[in-house]
Amino acid sequence: MNERSKDAIKTILKQQNFEPGHPGPLLLNAQALIDALATGVPTTSKYFALPIRCLADLNERLDSPIAHKMKRPQLKSFPTLMGLFLLLRASGLAVGETKPKRVVMIDPEMREKWEELNPTEQYMSLMDTWWTKVNWTILGERDQFGVQLQSDTRSLYYQLSRQPTAVDADLLFYGYHQRTVATLLEQFGWIKVAYASNAEEGKVADIQSVETTKFGDAMFEALGGIIGSRDRDESPVQKELKPMFPAWKNSLLPAEQPFREGRYKLKLSWSKVWRRLEAPATTSLEDITGLLLAAFDFEQDHLYRLDYRDPSGREVFVEDPRYREGELFADEVLLGEVPLGEGDSMGLLFDFGDSWRFTITIESIDESETDDFEPAITASHGEAPKQYEYDDDDW
Repeated sequence: MNERSKDAIKTILKQQNFEPGHPGPLLLNAQALIDALATGVPTTSKYFALPIRCLADLNERLDSPIAHKMKRPQLKSFPTLMGLFLLLRASGLAVGETKPKRVVMIDPEMREKWEELNPTEQYMSLMDTWWTKVNWTILGERDQFGVQLQSDTRSLYYQLSRQPTAVDADLLFYGYHQRTVATLLEQFGWIKVAYASNAEEGKVADIQSVETTKFGDAMFEALGGIIGSRDRDESPVQKELKPMFPAWKNSLLPAEQPFREGRYKLKLSWSKVWRRLEAPATTSLEDITGLLLAAFDFEQDHLYRLDYRDPSGREVFVEDPRYREGELFADEVLLGEVPLGEGDSMGLLFDFGDSWRFTITIESIDESETDDFEPAITASHGEAPKQYEYDDDDW
């Protein structure tokens, strides 16, 4: 990757055309997937992943389908579909619904917003999503800090920028994570990828060659140290790039989650032991945690972390206020702000050493009751476990 002056970078970026098919097939393929999922596709996946039976057909809808000879492919077999799915989920375009049946579909309101954007705005909205919101937790994988995909992207791009165009696929693309990262770079036009025209039995076609593009180099340099970071008020990607693209006036923004008033009935459980808590929507997650631990007779002298999945499928972490790093803190998040419904759960990890893992399940929300009241434990089952296996007199 050749280092360029800021003026040279601006020149390359300002000259770029973002009509469908440029600088990569992103908008063509995203639209193909949006159309295919418009009314919903049944899925049994816990994470609302694209169903196996549809993958071969969806692959054929793409601008450049990947050759394969697989009888029962999985989503990770088609890295282009996997990358596009992550983008649509993280952006809020693709959502999971459980009633009347479990489907992955395109949110009608989000599609309407999408269609109101011009090509530059569509491209940049998805790129902003890719660089700050997409992570592997959408598909149920662990990603402690939520930036592993972006780290993988930076690492692969630096490797490619220092390699000849002919690549050793086994070396650079040894797993589906790397292949997904490569196809995302290709979709956005940051690299060009050539696949074999045929595939071996039971496999997908190999990547034969890869080359970076001037546009990709310029974008990479312009983004600098931005990686998986987004504050509540402004995306760092927008702050850095919007001035270079006059046509980028609007962005695809997910619907705001309304505050949900009411009386919450929560089941606080560990193994087969549980306590029931009733609390108003205005109760903070810090207070919920304190009440749970008190109900289990635990000393609250250790840090904790709460986690749940937002509507895009991403794993969200809410930190103990005593912990200085994070985006969300338990004393700042109210129960009514958590984007979960009846039957959904949050996890609570208490004491990072002993790793006590509790589950907080929303049993019901009575939205007709909006008056404030003191949270209270209303039922219990089972004897609470001992927090420590030793007595005060033990040394």
